[in-house]
This record gives sequence, C-alpha cells and structure tokens, in this order.
Amino acid sequence: MVVTWWTSPQPRADMVAAMMRNDLEHPAVGRSGGTHAAMCTALLAGLTSAGSTVREHDDDMAPFNVHVLAGPTDG
Repeated sequence: MVVTWWTSPQPRADMVAAMMRNDLEHPAVGRSGGTHAAMCTALLAGLTSAGSTVREHDDDMAPFNVHVLAGPTDG
C-alpha cells in the first residue's frame, strides 16, 4: 500500500503555476517541497510507532509517498 499526502488546493495550485512557468525559485515551490518532506517524515514515524513496516517510496515521480510493507502484527 502507498500512503501519500497533499497540501490544500490553493498552495498546490500556486506551486503548480510556478512550476509551469519554470520558476523553481518561487517560494511556493520551496514551501511545497518542505511541507511534503516533513509530512513524509511524520508519516514514516507515525506508522512505524503504530507497528507498521514502512519505507520511503522508490518512485522518483512521487518521492514523498510512503510505502507500507506490512501492517502491525497482533501480539
């Protein structure tokens, strides 16, 4: 299973608009990357602490997705 997270619509639209203009220095691009990196870290930590086996996803087109390899075991 893959877990992902998205920013709210307006910040995402601002980031996409900047990317479409090839304006990689736009603050919306940096904020989006920083937010997604932080959420990936939080998802990894939260799912791990709940007993799941997880890792960062290996899809370079979705680098902040989390791959859940196994759920928590009963015990």
